[in-house]
Amino acid sequence: MATSNDAPLTFESALTELEALVATWETGQLSLKESLASYKRGLEKAAASPEERATIEIVALLFQSILTEDRIPAAVRVWFARLQMPVLRVAVTEPDFFATIDHPARRLIDRMGACVMGFDSAAS
Repeated sequence: MATSNDAPLTFESALTELEALVATWETGQLSLKESLASYKRGLEKAAASPEERATIEIVALLFQSILTEDRIPAAVRVWFARLQMPVLRVAVTEPDFFATIDHPARRLIDRMGACVMGFDSAAS
């Protein structure tokens, strides 16, 4: 994530850069792995506390495990990648995100992960 060395990176500006990274990934200018690594580094720098850094790390790992699954068609990966920012916002702002198994955003991630099982790698 390219940022100015003069201005501190805020969480919201890091999320804006993530949107640009998703667009770059969609056009094929960066590999998915490069995009995810760049995204995670930038957001961790913008985290205001160790708890935010841990939350960012966990959400990034969850999405990385889903988005790097070869059985998911590329078009579906793009839509899943677009969900990463809203889920991250929820995870950072709502303390019960990880503690409540019935949290709607957490259920979304669970369903995304379960969705992988429905794709055949030969069909993509």
